[in-house]
Amino acid sequence: MLRTSILRHSANRKTLERRLRSLHSHSTLYKRDTGIDGLYLGFPFLIHRDDRKKPKIAPILL
Repeated sequence: MLRTSILRHSANRKTLERRLRSLHSHSTLYKRDTGIDGLYLGFPFLIHRDDRKKPKIAPILL
């Protein structure tokens, strides 16, 4: 969570604005190229842990 004291400094505010503009630009380009809105794209994962082995990770496709 961002604290308001961070946003008071103009350098930090400019950095945040630049990052948000970059995220929006990349998302718009991705949506234009693929037709998928990347800001809402997410993949949940199922993790199964066994005492003897490494955890098994599987994507859940809805």
